[in-house]
Amino acid sequence: MENVNSEFILSLSIIVLGYLAKRLNIIKEKDGEGMARLVFNITLPSLIINTFNTMKLDFSLIYLTIGSFLFGILMSLIGVFVFKKEARTIRGTLTMLTPGFNIGLFAYPLVESIWGANGLKYFGMFDMGNSLIMFGVCYIIANYFAPNEENIDFKTIAKKLFTSIPLMTYIITLIINLSGLHYPSGIIDISKIISKANAPLSLLLLGIYLNFSIDKGYWKNIIKILSLRYTIGLAIGAALFLLLPFDSLFRYTLLIGFILPIGSAVIPYAVQFNYDEKLVGTLCNITIIISFIMIWAIISLSSFAK
Repeated sequence: MENVNSEFILSLSIIVLGYLAKRLNIIKEKDGEGMARLVFNITLPSLIINTFNTMKLDFSLIYLTIGSFLFGILMSLIGVFVFKKEARTIRGTLTMLTPGFNIGLFAYPLVESIWGANGLKYFGMFDMGNSLIMFGVCYIIANYFAPNEENIDFKTIAKKLFTSIPLMTYIITLIINLSGLHYPSGIIDISKIISKANAPLSLLLLGIYLNFSIDKGYWKNIIKILSLRYTIGLAIGAALFLLLPFDSLFRYTLLIGFILPIGSAVIPYAVQFNYDEKLVGTLCNITIIISFIMIWAIISLSSFAK
């Protein structure tokens, strides 16, 4: 348990460092945009290549991909139903925020520090299903309920999926792995070096984007989203953890995966479709704090139980 606590304290310290750097004007929040592109398009794909290239994959892990995708569909349908009486713009905003998780920036650094490369393998498979939700389903929801009532452009959705470098890296690397092939040694050597930067950069970025200024008028909708995401996520995650016959890391992936923060891709969607960008950003920030505390509690209690 002491090791678990130290890993969480270390991660929290890096997040706080990023937040302090912003508050002291050492770095500005707008600079985080470039860092985010660096993480999503370079360090995270490098981590995926380094993790999956030679790792032996159990076919049962595909159920993590299916599980995260089906959970996202379920949460989307629940969101459409629960928020049906809201005004169109609010309905679109809240429904868009109901499915989808922040795995690349938030989960990977924590998982890597606790379970190492083996944990990344499990959460990587979970993230493939989540990526389809974030870049496909969430985009469709945002588009459908947009204030200007744009027609859904499936070419744009397909483009978002096929131009998502992390998602394409997952798919290509898994195909190579399952085919018994490997990347050239030069690519592996470069990926191994670059991947080491993913965890610290991701945690710093979380700190840079943290904002504790909350408009009082947002609380009603904030409570709705938090209640929906964490009540259902924790209930389904706990039930699957207790009932599924898979190994413990598989079950922890679902338990923790279903209570991760809101995926950061919804912020550019809010800008594109004229939703309340500040509300979306505020909820992303709040869920980062809540998820961090909940995951620390789950991991600490499980370590204590052992």
